[in-house]
Amino acid sequence: MNPVARYLFALSAMIVAYTAYAKVAVPILEGPPTVVRRSQIAGDYPDTTEILDKTHLPSIVPTDAWELGSCKTLLTPQGTVYFEYWEPVDDEGTYQLMPFTIVINDPVNSIREAENDTTQPKPAPIVLRSLEGARLKFSKPLTARSKKDDIELESAQLDGQVTLFRPANPGTDEDEMRIVTRNIQINRSQIFTLSEVHFAFGPHHGSGRNLSIQLAHATKADSPTKSFSNIDGVEQMELAFVSELVLQPVDANAFKLANENPASDKPSAASLVDDKDRVLSLSNQETPLRLSCDGPFVFRMAEKKAWFRDNVVVTQLDEHRDNLRCDSLQIELSRDDISQTTSVKNLIAIGTPEKPATIVSNSQQTLVVGEELNFDVQQSLVKAFGSQPVTIRSPKFAFQGSRLEYQLAENGKLGALSADGPGILKGLSEDDKNFEVKWERSLTTRNSDAERVLIEIDENASVKFDQRNSIAADHLSFTVWQLPDPESVKENQKWKYFPSKLETRGNVRIVSEKLDGSANELTANWEKPSFRQLGTINHKVSYRGTFRAAPQQADGFRALPSQSPTMKFSGDKVVANVAGGMNQLRIRDLVVDGSLALESTATDKLPFAIAGQSMRLVPQANDLYRVTITGDDSRPATFRTNGLDLRGSNLQLDQTANTIWIQGKGDLNIDGTKQSATVASRELPKLESANISWTGGMVFDGSRIYFENDVELFANRPPNADGQSSKLKSNSEALTIELTESIRFENLDPVNGVSAKRAKPEIQRMVFVNQVDQASRAFKLAGYEKSGQAGRDDAASRRVIGFQNATMDASGNVVELQKLFVPMATVDAISGDVVASGPGQALAYQFSNGNSRLSGFSRDAATGGTTSKPKLTCVHARFDGQLTANTEQNTMRIDRNTRSAWANVDRFDQTLDPDRPDQLPLGAAVLKSDALKFAQWTPRNSEPRQEMQAEGNTSIQSELFEAVADRMTYSDDTDILIIEGNPPANARLSWRRTSKSQPETLLAKKVKYRLSDQWTEVSDIRSVQAGLDGK
Repeated sequence: MNPVARYLFALSAMIVAYTAYAKVAVPILEGPPTVVRRSQIAGDYPDTTEILDKTHLPSIVPTDAWELGSCKTLLTPQGTVYFEYWEPVDDEGTYQLMPFTIVINDPVNSIREAENDTTQPKPAPIVLRSLEGARLKFSKPLTARSKKDDIELESAQLDGQVTLFRPANPGTDEDEMRIVTRNIQINRSQIFTLSEVHFAFGPHHGSGRNLSIQLAHATKADSPTKSFSNIDGVEQMELAFVSELVLQPVDANAFKLANENPASDKPSAASLVDDKDRVLSLSNQETPLRLSCDGPFVFRMAEKKAWFRDNVVVTQLDEHRDNLRCDSLQIELSRDDISQTTSVKNLIAIGTPEKPATIVSNSQQTLVVGEELNFDVQQSLVKAFGSQPVTIRSPKFAFQGSRLEYQLAENGKLGALSADGPGILKGLSEDDKNFEVKWERSLTTRNSDAERVLIEIDENASVKFDQRNSIAADHLSFTVWQLPDPESVKENQKWKYFPSKLETRGNVRIVSEKLDGSANELTANWEKPSFRQLGTINHKVSYRGTFRAAPQQADGFRALPSQSPTMKFSGDKVVANVAGGMNQLRIRDLVVDGSLALESTATDKLPFAIAGQSMRLVPQANDLYRVTITGDDSRPATFRTNGLDLRGSNLQLDQTANTIWIQGKGDLNIDGTKQSATVASRELPKLESANISWTGGMVFDGSRIYFENDVELFANRPPNADGQSSKLKSNSEALTIELTESIRFENLDPVNGVSAKRAKPEIQRMVFVNQVDQASRAFKLAGYEKSGQAGRDDAASRRVIGFQNATMDASGNVVELQKLFVPMATVDAISGDVVASGPGQALAYQFSNGNSRLSGFSRDAATGGTTSKPKLTCVHARFDGQLTANTEQNTMRIDRNTRSAWANVDRFDQTLDPDRPDQLPLGAAVLKSDALKFAQWTPRNSEPRQEMQAEGNTSIQSELFEAVADRMTYSDDTDILIIEGNPPANARLSWRRTSKSQPETLLAKKVKYRLSDQWTEVSDIRSVQAGLDGK
């Protein structure tokens, strides 16, 4: 039995002891005795009549008791009355019996009718003794002619010391009882005494004064008033002043003093109470309780309730002195009709808002405070509530709530708890000092099954395991394993608790050292632990619902403070396998479905963000992860870090291999390549950002990014000092981008200079490929073989790569445009070097005012001067070999069968095919050579200038001009064309003065010719067929 319950049952026994006063009064109060052996009337004393059998008296009266000698007796249905003589006190019906003893439930001399049920044990005798006798007052004097119905007892008084004794009753739970007081007064309504009262019941004892017993009456139609004849029992008992009440443990030694008869009048009960040391030594394992109060003790029989009032103190009498203090203490009893026993049903300690009831457990170092503390003994239910919060504080935890109910469980198990909010539970021990549980509505616990306990926390619930691990939701539901500790013994069974299941609803938020996430629903499942694996319990966690604070798109990721965990995630459905306790959560496997987001926000590392429709995260060694993300058109899989924004239908990140890859279509935005050091000059700065899209796949190993199938590149250069900017566009079958600095995905640690100050990657080199056969593909595309492209490597099947670079003025108007179509190309974004493999095409568009440029080859001399209106000039070149260029120096070289055409055009999408001269517009010029070099520069405050050099089998042809040479150069700055032969071959120059005139021809080793005015200078002339007119 619970120790608290034992004390409460003992207290109920004490209350039953008080009711003995009512039983003592019965033989006196019910009228004259039914049987009198011999009696005399009105002063005529009766003869001494002995009861023959007194063998039982030595066990219930002192060994030297007068009752053992010669005395008179009266037999009544309630017991046997012993006295030596009696005499009238007055003529009005008052009589004195001296000395006075009554034995209730006399086992030998009772004239009560025999009980039918002989299986039940007989009640123990109750002995009431007064050496100074008893004074009885009747309504009329007693005479031989008196009739019983005409005479009623009006009052009684037991003088001097009054002792009530009942021995223990073998076969029952009735312990030995003794009550000692003085001068008991009895009337129709009550029994009372103003004297000290000392009592003992079994091992329990106490004292007080001013005892009052209110009598109950069964009034009838023929007896409507209260009288001794209709007394029906005890209505209420009150002890106005309680000195103390000492309750011994139920299993303590019997309340017995060595070498003393328990029925003896010596020592008195008062001396027993004073023997404090002896009382405290009665129990070897459990110690007594002492109860005291400044006010009365009241017991109401009908309600079976007892009260202690005013500064009630209950103290455990051991070295710890655990105690209960309250303004009033209420005890409710219950009677078991089957077992015929009375026990404590409920215990209520009541305080005030200013001075609440308090339990101080020094042994457990625990403090409980509440305006009302209620303990239902039969149900083992504890309740605490009031207008002020209920608080519990111990070295291990602190609790506060508006109402608390706790159902005690057997064998030390966790019981059923209900705590109304707002409430808080905080850990205070060194191991749990950061543990904290909060709720607004309620916290409840109950058994889920024989081995598990369900704990539910409702409304704004949160559990913080330490500074770095917490979980919060509108509703939290924990199921924990309650398993016996194998190291404990059965007699003192202890229990170990481990998580079994976790369910949450509404605005779920979980934070650990490595994760920070939120959801509407969460479910976690742990396997049943074995005691050999307590440190490595695996469990499964799942989230379900719509996440709050989840960004609508990747750009919605926000920066978190430096104190935030390494990873922040969200999703509609999350399933995670984790290991370790909730305060040391280790992720084994994390799967997120729905609108998800994952962020890394460590301040000493490169932050990154992940988003998509579903994700799986598998931790590797050394806190590294492998992440798989899938997306859809509305929310693609996204990976973002400083300067990189990667999206696709699916995305995989392996931090151990330091690789990110996408199977299928996607796009990548590279933002933040450094501007060049010559921003203030007229040179265009380097690429500011680049966006790449593809349909096959992508692999990124931190320093090199490979794209495959239908790859499109869009890049931007920021404005230069003149406000000009440019945009680059390309199309290829495959693309490889090399970065200047490597990015490590091992927690994204900064390496090779990538840091918080310079965290954005720069593009160093780009390699474009027009075709990748199936065997060489990194990503096998469905339907590729059916397309007819597999295995082909002829020129007809090779796709060309398209490049386009547009230069805009400050208003956004295109002023220059370059296009390149080749099978393969490499671009160095740092040096500006471009290497492309032919056969290919290059086109350049640029506005000019017509004063010079290569358009002069086709100008009709008859038109005279030039026009000031800018014209759009196009140069279209084809080549079979290789193109090398430098975008920083604006130089280009093409070789092997180069063909170039140029002319003024109307639009940027108009082309000039040098292989189809018949389709060229009027005034177009065609240049052919083995190799062609081109350079462009821009003088300060002037338009760009070009320089061209053609080598090997060079020829140029236009409507008015034709030249054939081994080498040919032209400078836009001087407007002079230089043609040179290679001996023995000479350079040949032919021209017409007008479109209708005959051609004129000149052969020489070297010829200089100015296009604007046909000025000519010849070296080593061989022949001439023309009139030069002095030029």
